[in-house]
Amino acid sequence: MRENEPRRGQRNNEIQSNVTDNESAKIKSSRGMIQGYNGIALVDARHQIVLSAGAHGRGPEHELLRPTLENLDINLKRRHRHGFDIRRTILLGDTGYFSEDNLAYLARRQIEAVIPDQGYRRRDDRFVTARRYKDRIQGRQRRKPTTPKFTVDDFRFNKQSNTYSCPASKTLRQTTASMWIHDTNFRRYAARASDCSACQLRKRCLGTDTARRRNLHIINNRGEATHATRMKAKIDTLRGRRLYSKRMGIVEPVFANITFQKGLNRFTLRGQQKVNAQWLLYCMVHNIEKIANAADLRRL
Repeated sequence: MRENEPRRGQRNNEIQSNVTDNESAKIKSSRGMIQGYNGIALVDARHQIVLSAGAHGRGPEHELLRPTLENLDINLKRRHRHGFDIRRTILLGDTGYFSEDNLAYLARRQIEAVIPDQGYRRRDDRFVTARRYKDRIQGRQRRKPTTPKFTVDDFRFNKQSNTYSCPASKTLRQTTASMWIHDTNFRRYAARASDCSACQLRKRCLGTDTARRRNLHIINNRGEATHATRMKAKIDTLRGRRLYSKRMGIVEPVFANITFQKGLNRFTLRGQQKVNAQWLLYCMVHNIEKIANAADLRRL
């Protein structure tokens, strides 16, 4: 720990370090939270060839779209003498890549994409009868009534000082000028932890017993058309749903081949450089197999 600087996140905030492999990250998986790397692969629809890949020590996938496409640009320039125009393709991405920054980046590059938001299934009539969604709705209906919490409307805004006053007359000051989360741009106001620790209204104000202070997130772009809102409208169309339904059949078999058939169900090395080399080697083996099984190698 003495030989390394504090690790910084995307917003330059200090994040928890790992003394075994500080280049790895906490990643949410089907097995819960794990310490490891994200293996990313961008695949073509016709032959399932991996065109761009990398192992990243970052948990959120939305941070990995840009480096994956930049790496694709390098790979395509090496392989195609006359270049390849990615604007003639359609990029299908998982919900983890949905963010205003990513969609704005794709728009600047004139790349057509279909990337759904996290709540697109709730707007799709085809999922209304699905059992897991019915169980989730019934579970919410069976919950015991709880004490109503204070909302933003219970806080008074002071325009001159740019602060909010809570129901206990404590002051919340602005801590974030502008921040994007998915499709929402907001500014954040926070109270002092000392004010909230001894407050008699704490249970009605804080979300959990372990919360230290109250935060307010004030939306800046309410009602405005953004890249995210336009993508939501696109994914709700018949064409958008039809295109996105192809994603699973294109890329998931590639991950299944590498993890199950080739046996890479976990990385066996430590450090960004070594793990990335291991992931790229397995992707190369996958590509060699696909090329060997292709009927028309010249066309491929």
